[in-house]
Amino acid sequence: MVYVLNSDNCCYLLSSFVLLDDVSMTSFAFVYSSLLIMVFSKEDKILIKTLRESKGDGAKRFIKEFPDKNWNRRGLDYLLKKLRETGTVERTIGSGRRRSSRTTQNIDAVEDLR
Repeated sequence: MVYVLNSDNCCYLLSSFVLLDDVSMTSFAFVYSSLLIMVFSKEDKILIKTLRESKGDGAKRFIKEFPDKNWNRRGLDYLLKKLRETGTVERTIGSGRRRSSRTTQNIDAVEDLR
């Protein structure tokens, strides 16, 4: 799988891609799956949270009021669900990849594999 971040801050999950011969190397035609992941800036998340809490706006309303942001409904629905369940738009602590610890025992075990 390949992820591509375009100028609209949309991260597309690509299952395959096609390079058109008659177009320059920078122009690609991508055949992508239906999964579209929005990348919201910190300011966008704060704006969405504030308007949601004060006015109760939904995803359709945000898209209508901010057409220049190029938000899509799926990304907004996901963010609003997260806001509804956790009360925040920030990442939860420990939600990332677990890190392995570099103890001397682990370092020695890796050295023994060489």
